[in-house]
Amino acid sequence: MTLFSNKSLSYVSSLIHASCLALMIGAASGQVRANEIKVIASTAMKSSFDELVPIFEQRTGHRVILPYYSSADGRRRIKEGEAFDVTITDLEAFHALVKEGVAVLDPVSIVGINAVELAYPAAGPKPDVSTPDKLKAMLLAAKSVSYSNPALGGGSSVYFQSVLAQLGIAEIVRAKEVLAPSGQGAVPVAQGQAEIGIAQASEIVSLKSLASVPIMTDDPKSRSVYGIGISAKSQQSEAARAFVQFLKSPESVDALKRNGLSAP
Repeated sequence: MTLFSNKSLSYVSSLIHASCLALMIGAASGQVRANEIKVIASTAMKSSFDELVPIFEQRTGHRVILPYYSSADGRRRIKEGEAFDVTITDLEAFHALVKEGVAVLDPVSIVGINAVELAYPAAGPKPDVSTPDKLKAMLLAAKSVSYSNPALGGGSSVYFQSVLAQLGIAEIVRAKEVLAPSGQGAVPVAQGQAEIGIAQASEIVSLKSLASVPIMTDDPKSRSVYGIGISAKSQQSEAARAFVQFLKSPESVDALKRNGLSAP
């Protein structure tokens, strides 16, 4: 009994030949198989990555799974065993992870520096918060102040609590606080729900109706240095390294600056 006609066999043979030829061309041209990488990133990186990740995916074919967390929440998740290929967080969190036994490949690379800033409506006058006393006066005069919920571990709001304690006005400001989700400390100002807000520079820059000014500029703790590292357990280390190298490119550095991160 004949299962295939000569014509069918010829067609199948042609398909196999075409498939083999495509594989040979791909190998000869140095094409790399696309992979999926999971990047656990600080919420401070969102505006930059909204711009950069689609470019990386289009050029490489790799897919980036990108959950955003506060630095404290990201560190907790990694410590508890959540799998990742790349993480981007502040160096303090990186150092804590290493002490807790989380290994990373290669030296941690510095991505940029993020400052804690006071957000205000761009159409209004620029506040003078150039000294601690002037910042204190501004906070006392404001009818409402927004920032992300400190219980969520956001760097800017946690730092701001220490500033309020230093200025001796913690209870007064908390009585008129407007709490926001992690990474959205300035959003209530943009929505008209707060007079001023405290957030990272990279979180404010995407809110086009707002302007901002740094606070406590003489205090090194008012700035967070962000690093990027690859998990030693990553099954996609080559794709992860490609992502890290992409973020070091002049194109990416320019995008990071546009989105509120200063150069390291």
